[in-house]
Amino acid sequence: MSSAHVVLRGDGGEDRAPQKDFGIVSEQRTSNLAATRSYYETAAESATKQATTELQSLFDSIQLGDYCARVAAALCSTRHKTWPNAIQGLNQWIQEDRTSFTSRMQDTPIRLNLQSISSLTATIIKAAATPPTKCIARVHCGETNLKVTLTPKFLVKTLAEAMVSPCLKAYNKRAEHVVSLNDVERVEIDGKHVNMLQEAAVLLQDTMGRLRDEVLVRIMLRTMPGTPLA
Repeated sequence: MSSAHVVLRGDGGEDRAPQKDFGIVSEQRTSNLAATRSYYETAAESATKQATTELQSLFDSIQLGDYCARVAAALCSTRHKTWPNAIQGLNQWIQEDRTSFTSRMQDTPIRLNLQSISSLTATIIKAAATPPTKCIARVHCGETNLKVTLTPKFLVKTLAEAMVSPCLKAYNKRAEHVVSLNDVERVEIDGKHVNMLQEAAVLLQDTMGRLRDEVLVRIMLRTMPGTPLA
């Protein structure tokens, strides 16, 4: 049985040493030091998981997805968390000390080559920049080509309203037979088939959820231009 340390005062009273506080780790009582260390380890692990989640799509977009968690861990262990998200955190690191960033990316356990570091750096800087508020669409329908600038007012509309209908209107000025939205067979944005009834802003996002500044749109009709409609 342990005994408390007691100091007798001049007035006959006693001063007892303060009892050591204990924390709880995994439902077990432990010392303050161990509890504090465990707390910070858990917080660091949580921060790394959050950073990994925020960075994963960016790394996947440049085929570096397998390195994401390691870079996120390096960010959280090397830099004070003064950023709103991990992309901004990496950008801050690059802007303030690119030499340190490049060196850490080359070191174990990350071990990126210089080409991959260059690609990652450029992608981070671009992703951290202020996202555009408008998108320029170069729209092609048959022989009709239009340049359409979609501002926030039009981005909240469906793609059919914001982009396809204006293009068909221009197309009909030269076409022998008038066409409508019902005659649209397929719409592609940068080669990818999309649903024109979805909100334009959603369809014009990049892989990181940011509005693209410029896209190529192709509108294909059910009937070839110049042939009578059924």
